[in-house]
Amino acid sequence: MTTTLPPARELPPGRQIQIRARLERSVVRRRRGMRLATTATALTAVVTAVVLVLPDQPTSGYFSTQPTIHGLSREQVEDIEEGCWKASRTPARPVLHRYHQDAAGTLALLYTPTDALACDLSTPGSYYSNAHLPNRKAFDTRWLNGHFSIDHQHQMSGDRAGRPGSQTVAGRVDSQVKRMTWTYFGRTVEAEIVDGTFVARILQPTDWDFPKERDGSESLKAYDAEGKVLGDTRVDLSWCYVDREGSIISGSFDPLPVPDFCKPAEPWR
Repeated sequence: MTTTLPPARELPPGRQIQIRARLERSVVRRRRGMRLATTATALTAVVTAVVLVLPDQPTSGYFSTQPTIHGLSREQVEDIEEGCWKASRTPARPVLHRYHQDAAGTLALLYTPTDALACDLSTPGSYYSNAHLPNRKAFDTRWLNGHFSIDHQHQMSGDRAGRPGSQTVAGRVDSQVKRMTWTYFGRTVEAEIVDGTFVARILQPTDWDFPKERDGSESLKAYDAEGKVLGDTRVDLSWCYVDREGSIISGSFDPLPVPDFCKPAEPWR
């Protein structure tokens, strides 16, 4: 179908002006409709393209939900969150994700979108908390350094009150991690994995004094349901991780350029 108007000489005599005006109106409407349809098609293509190229960013995470802490009432949870928040002075109020008790004391893990907190609750009514930002300019709890991230590591000597010494490592895991082991100064223990968090603790005698040196053979390993090793701190020397957009979330002081040895971060879901 053509939209070209016929020349004036081919129109019937006496009706040239009337017919041409009617044809022009029809052509204008047809062209406007064609333009609108073309524009709508183009917009649809753009929207479709945007949806297809969007990075695989986490849409949800443990940091954005209120987990159920078994054995604690809602009032107790709020009290811990308030006390640890005041002790750490983080900008945002943290959410309690893990409450761990054993002979060495009570440890709470709390998170905000940009902070990881380890809070010692061993003394009733007291909160000793610190925020953990290990060499990270843009620490984001939506992401993990591979399949797990260490957010807290601490050693404490035994005391005269009868509390044993302890060595502790704790942090976050993704849904693929089903088992973790921690080997430190020749001892190996199983980590307890609960609701996307892990805690591994080695108990020592009450007269034990923690060593001042580091253990070069220390190893924290994560396994999947089939026993496949998902990560090992002893052999994984790369400590630079990037999110799906290529932004460094851990391990580099200079975000530009991204080092070649950076590995993909995994979402904490």
